[in-house]
Amino acid sequence: MNLKYYTNHFGLITLKEIELMTEKKLKELGFRREDVSDDESNNGYDYYYYCLELTEGFSLISCGNDELVHSKDNWYVYNFDWPNIKITKADHIHKLKEIIACSQQN
Repeated sequence: MNLKYYTNHFGLITLKEIELMTEKKLKELGFRREDVSDDESNNGYDYYYYCLELTEGFSLISCGNDELVHSKDNWYVYNFDWPNIKITKADHIHKLKEIIACSQQN
């Protein structure tokens, strides 16, 4: 369990569980699975990743299942234009979706 501590407006400390990215969570967030065969990649094996278009011209892509070395490794997503920014928490994707939705209303 990954917990984060918050101080509320009364000064009390509360705990909130931070949801790490899992394959199940990617699906729940609306990510679409993309299968890549060895014939397409010529890397010696099949693999898959997930993709989500948040708005026209802005998508998130996950790491490939072949990049998860251990069963304990967590998925992450990124944007091709910002490859050094990796989103590892499901909450952050929810927030990003909210920001994009608000900006499109204006």
